[in-house]
Amino acid sequence: MTARPLELDDHIAELLQARTSALMRQSRADMEALLGREFTYINAHGEVCDRCQYLDRYCSGNGPRFLKQEMEIVRIIARDHAVAVLLDCREEIEFAGEQSNSLQRALYIFRKQADRWLWCEGQATELRSPVV
Repeated sequence: MTARPLELDDHIAELLQARTSALMRQSRADMEALLGREFTYINAHGEVCDRCQYLDRYCSGNGPRFLKQEMEIVRIIARDHAVAVLLDCREEIEFAGEQSNSLQRALYIFRKQADRWLWCEGQATELRSPVV
C-alpha cells in the first residue's frame, strides 16, 4: 500500500475548516463552492438532503445556527479520485430559540472533479456517550 502525500491530508483538513467556517457564517456562496453537483447528506436525525436542500437548511438563516463546531479527524482513507474522512464533531446549535449540544461521528466523501476536491457525500450519527 502506498502512503498518501501529507499535502492531501492538509488539503482535506483545509476543506473541513472552510466547511465549518461557511456553516458558522451561514455563507451559502462559500458552502456552494465546496459541494459537488450530486451532493447528498444524511443528518443525525436521518433526514436526507440533496445539494439545494442542504444549502437551504444550513445556509439560509432559517435553519439551525451553528454556535460552535469542533472536529477531530479520526481517519482519512484515500483512493485515486476519492477520499473518505471519518471524524468526530462536537456541535453547539441554536434552532427555534433552543440550544443543544451534540457529539456526532461523521463520514464525509470528497471526490476530485477537474482540479478540485469537492464534498460529495456525508452522513452523521449522534453518539450517546463520549468517544474514547
